[in-house]
Amino acid sequence: MLERRGRARGVRVGRGAAAWLVVPEEHCGAWPDAAKEPVAALLPRLEDWVRDPSVRRDLSAMIGEVASTACDSLVRARLADGFRSGRLVALRPAERRVIKNVDHVEVLGPDAPLEREDVAFQLVEDHTGAPIAGVAIGVALADGKHCDAQTDRRGIVELRDVVPGACAVTSAAPDAPMRDVLGVVGQGGVVDTDASPVATKQTGKQRRGPPQVGEILAHRVRRGETVLRIAKAKGVRAQAVLKFNFGTDDAREVDRRMSLQVGCRRRSAEGWVFDDEDKPGVLYIPMPMRVTGLATGRLHVLRVAPVRPPSRPFLFSY
Repeated sequence: MLERRGRARGVRVGRGAAAWLVVPEEHCGAWPDAAKEPVAALLPRLEDWVRDPSVRRDLSAMIGEVASTACDSLVRARLADGFRSGRLVALRPAERRVIKNVDHVEVLGPDAPLEREDVAFQLVEDHTGAPIAGVAIGVALADGKHCDAQTDRRGIVELRDVVPGACAVTSAAPDAPMRDVLGVVGQGGVVDTDASPVATKQTGKQRRGPPQVGEILAHRVRRGETVLRIAKAKGVRAQAVLKFNFGTDDAREVDRRMSLQVGCRRRSAEGWVFDDEDKPGVLYIPMPMRVTGLATGRLHVLRVAPVRPPSRPFLFSY
């Protein structure tokens, strides 16, 4: 991850005893207490460095390559040339002293935990990899603090100088029609910060502003269930379930759409009701998002996708 001191910039690579800060030679003065690492010790590690997508991106930017187009061998060759020529320098973090009391000083070496790290999260469309801009998310940090943020045009939220540890990305339960919501479907993938933001069309309808994100459950309806009972069991508002599935909470329109979309076949005095024989018999539940275990010091990619009721079989929640 990038580290800044004034106008000087460096890229933090490795961890613990194998941690360095790679900087242009002219910026070495910004870290006067750090020691220069011999070139011979660095060259065998270049392959490991470029495997980390966030480190590869930052190192590529430092040497003037585009991370999404330069191959690993080219990035390694340019880095090796930079170290051999002296244009790039790897600095070893200086030992830090922590004063416990006036009678005892504990010396922490380079394998001690870093006091602060950066962390970044990117939202991308699952099928195309295009970034999703303008999405509001929350980040729960390792020290218990919570930050609200919005993805930029690259689909990225980046937090600097946070306490190291595991973070979580969160969002409230979506409160919007299905066309305005993206569901989280996975993590990881190739980072492409130069891709164009994803288009805002879905099945011919325009989203009204940036999409919301959440965990989307496909619930198989059963006889005796109601929207209110299902929502209560899942811990969400019934109005949010109605709006997500039917685009409205108007009773007459909901009744009509229960037949058209859920496939209800049985009527009561109040209207259509759920039954075991309904086809497709699916009600979608918009849930809050919480993706945990996201370590600081790297970029995490979260893959999202529109909800498209499939014709193929799929898993249900009960």
